Amino acid sequence: MARALVVGSNQNTNLGIVRALGEAGHEVHLLVLNKGKRGRMPRFDAASRYIASVLTCRMDDDEGLVAKINALSKDEDPLFVFPSVDVATVMIDRNLNKLENVVAPSVCGEQGMVEFYSDKFNQIELAKKAGLDVPWSRKVEPGDDIEVAIEGVPYPCFCKSIARYSGGKEYMQVCKDANELAEYLAAAAKERQAILVQELLDVSCEYDLAGVGSESGAWVPLALTKLQASQGSHHGITLKARVYPSQELGDVAERIEKFVELMEYRGVFDVDMLEANGRIYFCEMNLRPGTTTFGFTSAGANLPAAFVRAYFDRSLEPAKEAAQLKGLTFCNDYTLAQEVSEKAMTKGDAKKLLSSCDVRLVQNSNDPAPGRTFLAANALKGLKKSLHPGRRG
Repeated sequence: MARALVVGSNQNTNLGIVRALGEAGHEVHLLVLNKGKRGRMPRFDAASRYIASVLTCRMDDDEGLVAKINALSKDEDPLFVFPSVDVATVMIDRNLNKLENVVAPSVCGEQGMVEFYSDKFNQIELAKKAGLDVPWSRKVEPGDDIEVAIEGVPYPCFCKSIARYSGGKEYMQVCKDANELAEYLAAAAKERQAILVQELLDVSCEYDLAGVGSESGAWVPLALTKLQASQGSHHGITLKARVYPSQELGDVAERIEKFVELMEYRGVFDVDMLEANGRIYFCEMNLRPGTTTFGFTSAGANLPAAFVRAYFDRSLEPAKEAAQLKGLTFCNDYTLAQEVSEKAMTKGDAKKLLSSCDVRLVQNSNDPAPGRTFLAANALKGLKKSLHPGRRG
């Protein structure tokens, strides 16, 4: 049994990582990042039966984060740290040299390199070397000449922040011509945002491939196809997905493994891919476990546990041999609740979606307390009956 710490603010993602590690028999602690204000309680992620302790830390308190992580680590065995959000990933990366006896996501084990590859343009340049298809792309920094930046851009184009931890979805925009792009870039420059400008793909399908990088190589066992996405305030977030062995997508998984090995990334990750005009394009890599972690665990690939095992075994092969992969569908019931609350979906349609899936990311009969806490919170919005779990998961 190893000792692990999940660090982040997103309850849904935290819970998926906690359950993956807990099901593998590891001792799991949770460090909740907050903005210094009293959060809405109770948190459903903290209700999991697998959690040994819950700590808190401000999102802007690097010193406090280091102190709390080091207080949990022990000299005789390492503490495995799993960030669940981009802010946590970068905080841990820029303080890597201050952490004692800790195994955390890293590139070559070097401080600062995870933040370097959080830059989407740096990812794209490496993806080309790995043989992945990439859309036309240009990086525009604050202070760049906008007239030069808009030259040669294929319109309409798609724009987003270079680094998700500093920009998020609020900087995503489609610009139909040079004038719109110039206005957008000028506004982004005022906010000191570096922007990635890309050709706008006619996307027919969205995929997510998840895996593990280690000193012995990379492994991408499973993929998912997004079947239904949020139309509310979390626009585009997966509501329902089909999970299956990655071989169904041909050699895409092999090329992602090469990409991760070229990066020398060590940790759990997922990669977003977009299909357009018969080709599957690299979109971006998350250098941490994603919200869909529990969906992949339920399909036979416990990636956080595989990372821990690879560390001790010095190889991914035992984890590969132990994996029993299967296909399934899952529902992101956390985002679904928000969807119904915002009236972006009816309660009737929510019930149909839930009944069509094999697994739910929050509600689970093997770890029922988070689901009960989640349902109690949604009872205030009149959603409890719509989201009742039965015996799913």
